[in-house]
Amino acid sequence: MPQTGIQKVDYPVIVIGSGPAGMNAANALAFEGISVLVVDGSAPGGQANTSHSIENILGFPKGISGPELTTLLIQTGLRDGVQYLMPFRANRVRYDEASCIFTIVGEDGESLTCRAIIIATGVQLRLLKAINAAIFYRRGLEYGSPEQHRELWTRMSVGVMGGGNAAAQAAMFLSSCEGTKVHLCVRGESLKDSMSARVIKHLNDAANVDVLLRTEVLETLGDENLNFTGVRVKGPEGERVINMQSLHVHIGAKPHTDWLSGCVELDPKGYVLADSFLPASSWPLKSRPPFERETSHPGIFVAGDARFGHDVHRVQTASSDGVIAGASAYKYLEQACITPQLLEKKTA
Repeated sequence: MPQTGIQKVDYPVIVIGSGPAGMNAANALAFEGISVLVVDGSAPGGQANTSHSIENILGFPKGISGPELTTLLIQTGLRDGVQYLMPFRANRVRYDEASCIFTIVGEDGESLTCRAIIIATGVQLRLLKAINAAIFYRRGLEYGSPEQHRELWTRMSVGVMGGGNAAAQAAMFLSSCEGTKVHLCVRGESLKDSMSARVIKHLNDAANVDVLLRTEVLETLGDENLNFTGVRVKGPEGERVINMQSLHVHIGAKPHTDWLSGCVELDPKGYVLADSFLPASSWPLKSRPPFERETSHPGIFVAGDARFGHDVHRVQTASSDGVIAGASAYKYLEQACITPQLLEKKTA
């Protein structure tokens, strides 16, 4: 990840999170000539980076993999001057009212300063609550999509747990591997509850995908050497054991916002409240209402899956949310806290 020329102070905007929401927010601002730093505690791309094939992005009729999309977003950002600092895991935010400056403190104590913040930290995958799940983690039980090398999964019995599009995409990729049988365990009553019609058609057309509705994984199984051998499930016909060599889990997520408690208003589940979802008592300014995607703290914005009300979890919606947050941050800088960089741009 390129990190050359990183300054530590006085960025107009720092984006926390490098998924599609964060990347698009940064690129929207950089395209307008605003200096932007993107930070993330892990590798770039967010959850989208783990997807084998994203098929619902306009302009990619054959689909595009998550890593390919991430690479294109980074290349576009670099073209327009976006800078990246990874890993940097934000731990808390301080604000100095006199100077109108935010300080973002990392877990290692390192600090960055800026005039506006965009939170795009997304969500964390939920863990499987099955007997022995922790024991077999990375021994056959994995969270997220399988490695994108078909030769690893040929002539195997594999499982996928989850009822959303991410689980379906993992199942479709595995089903394309020669001689592989896929068991898709879905807790819901129907695929229509959480999958698009196009994805459902793909699954129905795949002869080697066994869709198990109303099915819960109760226990992960293995031998005396801790080699993963299968799962015990409970479905409409009772309990049974399914032999498999791996299980890939996609059972939802929770917002990655614990570190923001006390800084911005969160809902009971940890999602960040913004703009029209903010209670009137949470907005401190009488001079103006919050901008779109602005949180209870003026100058802090949120985009993507971490935002309350962002109910359609797609790359496109996260991307557009990021663009909106970037535009609002630009307005904030112009109207509330103009930086030297902006003054130079306006008078150039």
